[in-house]
Amino acid sequence: MAFEYCHLLVKIDPYNDEWIDNLKYFKNATLKEKTLIDDEDDSLTISLEDQDYLNKLRQRFKNVSLDNLDDGEENTISKYLCAHGHIFTHEETGPLKPACFVKEGTNVFGKFVTVNVERIFNDPGVIILRSIASDKDILHFKMEAYNELQTATVHNSETGKLETAKYRITQSSWLDKNHDSITRRMKARVVVATDLTLESAEMFQVANYGIGGFYDTHFDFSRMSDVALGGNTGFPRLGSSIKCSKV
Repeated sequence: MAFEYCHLLVKIDPYNDEWIDNLKYFKNATLKEKTLIDDEDDSLTISLEDQDYLNKLRQRFKNVSLDNLDDGEENTISKYLCAHGHIFTHEETGPLKPACFVKEGTNVFGKFVTVNVERIFNDPGVIILRSIASDKDILHFKMEAYNELQTATVHNSETGKLETAKYRITQSSWLDKNHDSITRRMKARVVVATDLTLESAEMFQVANYGIGGFYDTHFDFSRMSDVALGGNTGFPRLGSSIKCSKV
């Protein structure tokens, strides 16, 4: 799918270097001879269609230890969830009925802060923080980050250096939590919503995937736009996912 869209984009603008690089990457990935790991991933993906295998997998997930899955297995299941939505059904617990409520608190200046919360799962608890940012806030973040966007990098565990990688085709920028009044207001909402302090947290990261952009399985915590395809948040041990939606 990504290869097809990139191919169409290059036809529209054949002089766009970024789209040409993306097209080359997707083409090489498509034509690459399958390795043993690829074969194992394919085998696991096929197994996810088998009910007996799913029953065994569900039994494993009853133990929520982080050691349940190896990295490769969890990565494959996560990708499957992003494409297909779920691997388990939840009939035994009844139809899923999201519950919505408002969480209230105050910021460091004593100003009242409210956050709309939508509960998706009870056990384990999975929630979506709705209206955490207004359209005005989102536009502000985009404008502040725009001129600082750079090709995203990853940490090379062997060299200890940051470098670009073919499995992360995106641009990113960083904003300090105390950058201005809007970032401070966003920080206050996150604190109220999560009951966590942000004293040791990273700066706000703004990422632009563009059209045909790609990053391997990773963590994202908010979306500043809706997308037509992809971008689901997968929960491998729940065997389900949540469709990508704007905050």
